[in-house]
Amino acid sequence: VSSWERGTCSYSDPVVSYTERSSRTTAGLELDARPREPRRLLCSAGFTVIVDRSHAVVALGGDSILEGREMLGAVGERFLAANSYSINIRPVLEEDGGIERLRLDEGVLKISSRAGRTWEIALADPYAGWNIY
Repeated sequence: VSSWERGTCSYSDPVVSYTERSSRTTAGLELDARPREPRRLLCSAGFTVIVDRSHAVVALGGDSILEGREMLGAVGERFLAANSYSINIRPVLEEDGGIERLRLDEGVLKISSRAGRTWEIALADPYAGWNIY
């Protein structure tokens, strides 16, 4: 279970669920892409991110799930007829010694590595690749 700006979210394979605090509305969505061994759940109005040992599964966020939307649609300049996709995070683990901190900030997944670098990827356009600082 994790918090987001309007309530809570949870993941129980294969369903991600959001509950809105003010209206007590709950909705869930069975994911097309699934994490193998979920370790961390990040939730927001725009996106849900579930991190496992080597990937980050990115799915619709709270607003879309509560509205009953069932697919991402445009991701970058490509059409994606799915409600989730997977990003390889192995480079962070292998090149930078692992994850120190993980956060979701306005549609950008930010991973601070143990080597002191920050890896960022825009979830609306993952094909643009990682920015490393």
